[in-house]
Amino acid sequence: MEMIALMENDLNIRFDMDHNKIFTLDTLLDPRYKQQFFEAEDLITIRSQFFVESLKNSMSDDDSDSGNDDLQSTSTDKNNIETATHKNFWQCYQNFASRKIQEFQDDKSSSAHELQSYGALPVIKRNDDPFQWWSRNSSRYPEMSRMAKVYLCCPASSVYR
Repeated sequence: MEMIALMENDLNIRFDMDHNKIFTLDTLLDPRYKQQFFEAEDLITIRSQFFVESLKNSMSDDDSDSGNDDLQSTSTDKNNIETATHKNFWQCYQNFASRKIQEFQDDKSSSAHELQSYGALPVIKRNDDPFQWWSRNSSRYPEMSRMAKVYLCCPASSVYR
């Protein structure tokens, strides 16, 4: 009996969906399951995890895109240096902060809209391929599609270390 209890405890720790972000986001992004295995009170936490990951992805995309934008816009920046200067540091900071807040709100609202629309769709059949589903719907759910490519991957090993 002690062996069974130890095994059950170990499995509960390894596959605890409440505390494992990978399992929760993977289940949420799998169109075969979506939100079926979550309690209503857990969905708030899971949605917040989704928004955090979505924001991380969009910020990393912005960082990689900004390198290309910097190279392309150097000539434009030279022409606009005088108009872009600010009277003081705090005015510059306020302009920067307000732009970032607006970008965050736009990202959050688009992700929220995607999640709400995705959640309203019926689940697909258990034998259907979720990768094909995301390929067909990537233009409809661009942010979620990018996250699905990350979270719906097969683990390299099934051995827990």
